[in-house]
Amino acid sequence: MQHRRSWRVVLAASAVLMIASAGYGGPSATGSQTATVIVQQAITLSIASPTLSITVAPDECGTVNSGALTVRSNVSYNLNLRANPTANPNARPRSGTTDMTNVFQWRTTSPTTGAWTDITTSYVLAYSGTSTGAAGRSHDVDYRQCATFDDAPGDYTIQIDWQAVGNP
Repeated sequence: MQHRRSWRVVLAASAVLMIASAGYGGPSATGSQTATVIVQQAITLSIASPTLSITVAPDECGTVNSGALTVRSNVSYNLNLRANPTANPNARPRSGTTDMTNVFQWRTTSPTTGAWTDITTSYVLAYSGTSTGAAGRSHDVDYRQCATFDDAPGDYTIQIDWQAVGNP
């Protein structure tokens, strides 16, 4: 009788273990997704010195450097400039409605110094470059204005527009 009783205890204990472990061996399912990350083309332009000044006497030319023009781009780019066609339709510094006699000029400064070029009211290429990475790439130009005795004393202004354009 003792032997039968211990056999029942073993059977009862086995049944409890089977019931307790039934939830761990049940069905399951898995899946996966693929996420596509789209990096857009981007370009920024920072102008370190938005206001410049040239002092010049008649029959002389004065110059000033643009300061850093920094492009940050993840694509190749062109850096273009022009005289603003609304503010300076004749590409000359202006006082009120009076233009200076001579056209405003510019030249590249690096990697080599370019020739003096008359600014126009249409965008023209100053620099081109490859993608810059996070640090960016700085460029600069020299500006020049020559005065004559036909230019009345006063303050004349010209608005120079810069445009950084990505080339994917």
